[in-house]
Amino acid sequence: MSKVDNRLLYASEIYSEELRFKVMEIMAIIEAAVGLGVVSLLGYLAINPPTPTDMVPYWLIMLMALVMLGVTLLVYNMRKMFISLSTEGIYIRFGYFKRFFPWLDVESAEINGRNRDFYGGYGVRMTWDKKGRILVCITPKTPTVSINLVNSKYRKLVISTNRPDEVLLIASKHAGKNYGSF
Repeated sequence: MSKVDNRLLYASEIYSEELRFKVMEIMAIIEAAVGLGVVSLLGYLAINPPTPTDMVPYWLIMLMALVMLGVTLLVYNMRKMFISLSTEGIYIRFGYFKRFFPWLDVESAEINGRNRDFYGGYGVRMTWDKKGRILVCITPKTPTVSINLVNSKYRKLVISTNRPDEVLLIASKHAGKNYGSF
């Protein structure tokens, strides 16, 4: 295995794609700007210590700076979604969220015509319908593919991809097959 473009490539990889999530990039910049403002306030308070009559304690501003740093890192990490189809199965990574679905659990796949509003927005979502849980990993302005699952805690996986026909072809070809990876 080798590390290229901040992701791992496996010898058994058939298809991989990286989808950018521009909204998260903009939110990370805004969070970083606000965090810089809080750190600037910390610097000001270090030069001009607060008096007992000041309403905001120094520890609260320090706590705000740490929270802003954590939120900025979280949002920045959610700016890309990686999809990898290998001979073992489907691997999805979206920020700190990572899931693997072996081909044995895949029943079928189809191009999904539903929009983001049907699933409750962009990003990683778990939603329900009458038949069970649906895991949704979608980004703006990209078509979606629905992958029907069996023997999984999710009934369906919905993912965004720029090349839905290629993902559909690979998923249909490998669905239900056990390649003995485990």
